[in-house]
Amino acid sequence: MNMPVEFALFFQYLREIGNGWPLLVVIGVFAGVIARAMSAGPRNHSILVTCVLGIAGALLGAGTARWFGLNAEGPGMLFLLALAGSLILVYLHNRIARRFRHRD
Repeated sequence: MNMPVEFALFFQYLREIGNGWPLLVVIGVFAGVIARAMSAGPRNHSILVTCVLGIAGALLGAGTARWFGLNAEGPGMLFLLALAGSLILVYLHNRIARRFRHRD
């Protein structure tokens, strides 16, 4: 596998964490930041809200996969599920925030 050493060390660290809550939190934060960067429209929420949306998106993605009976083992699959959940939550957050901004 050809990848930068830092990237490989990061994935090795994620594998050492296991498949528990710490991995879900770490991947959720990264997924939230990426989902914020991928979202259209204004990004007027704080980095703390971004991290919370990412962690909640990771929970949403992993929970949905478990509900459908999919195996979400490993950091790669968990990251994709967390990113999908985070994109949904960031979209909903932007829609709700837009609705409240237009009331003023």
